[in-house]
Amino acid sequence: MPLFNEEQLDTGGAGCYMCRLWRYCKSPKIAPQGYMEKKILVLLDSPTSLQDKKGKIDVGDEYKLLEEALHEEGINIWEDCRVMFAACCRTRNGSELTEKTIDLCRSNVWTEIRNSKPNVIILCGNLPLISVIGKQWKRDRGEFSAWVGLSIPDKNLNAWLVPVYNPAELAVKSDQYKDISKEIEWKRQLKKAIKLSNKKIPADTGVLPNTDLLFGDDRIRYLKLILGTKPKYLAFDYETNCLKPQLNKSRIYSIGIATDSKTGVAMPFDDSLRPYLCKLFGMREIGKIASNMKFEDIWTRTKLGVPVKNWVHDTMLFAHVEDNRSLYSGLKKQVFVHFGVPDYAETADRYLHSSSLKQLNTIHEMNETDLLTYNALDAVFEYKLAMLQRKAFV
Repeated sequence: MPLFNEEQLDTGGAGCYMCRLWRYCKSPKIAPQGYMEKKILVLLDSPTSLQDKKGKIDVGDEYKLLEEALHEEGINIWEDCRVMFAACCRTRNGSELTEKTIDLCRSNVWTEIRNSKPNVIILCGNLPLISVIGKQWKRDRGEFSAWVGLSIPDKNLNAWLVPVYNPAELAVKSDQYKDISKEIEWKRQLKKAIKLSNKKIPADTGVLPNTDLLFGDDRIRYLKLILGTKPKYLAFDYETNCLKPQLNKSRIYSIGIATDSKTGVAMPFDDSLRPYLCKLFGMREIGKIASNMKFEDIWTRTKLGVPVKNWVHDTMLFAHVEDNRSLYSGLKKQVFVHFGVPDYAETADRYLHSSSLKQLNTIHEMNETDLLTYNALDAVFEYKLAMLQRKAFV
């Protein structure tokens, strides 16, 4: 059992007690500096040089590029920003720094964020990303390249999170090749972060939509209501015990439906729903929405025996159009990036994941209420994301 839990590690001192890097490093516990007039916190990875005689952070030659780039946008890094490190102790060569070190030093970072209350946090590289976003997004985080340039609203911190390239990667010696295109992109990212310092995060950031779980005859009444009202759009999502409906023992366990951005409805699936769902999916008057719609389409054709008519939006395809990086187009990542809701699938994933296309998962072991709530959230977030994407692209 760990000596301290995650909440204790995030409240101060405990992380330093467990890390103990400060006992033998060259420059221990370097404090944040800067007046932060523009409410901008710049989080660097780790100190590369000692503090100067006046106690000011000496960030090394590679960070002069950052100071100059901010100056071009009218920002004085020491007057308008506050500067600190994801690892507050300067090591001999950086080799001592691991993801565990960053986790332990997170208490210093989060304490500073709570005290200084920045409007935007510029995460310069992978270690700052792990320090801030890593607390809320622990699985399938992928490479730093999957996050760079995004602007994520965070309700807990009441700030925008903007990962940008580590300026040390852009600083080159005279005999090295200088990547001009990468530097231009980096400056564009900084410019976006500066603009966000004057913009409040949306009021509904981090807020889960309503969920309504239906059982028995309430399911039929709800489906009849949809058939009668004929909403313009309908997002739906299946939870199944495998990826391929052609497998023996393949089964739909539940279906989630949303006809607006406020409420997701989920219900256990059985044959009593079949005639109503067949009629619903056959109505051309209702535009159908899904994330990775080929999944819902093939399961509907195989298990219900009807095609889905009038597909109008696939959130995954639109995400690929927006940004074709890996690990970007998934629904959970999109929900986090656009709505500031951390990964709500972390608990459900161990039941819904299967190691191969021909293997059944363990969805039958999942608590039914938890399964339906998760299913309802998937459906309503698909609808909400689709409306956002259609506003931007259609």
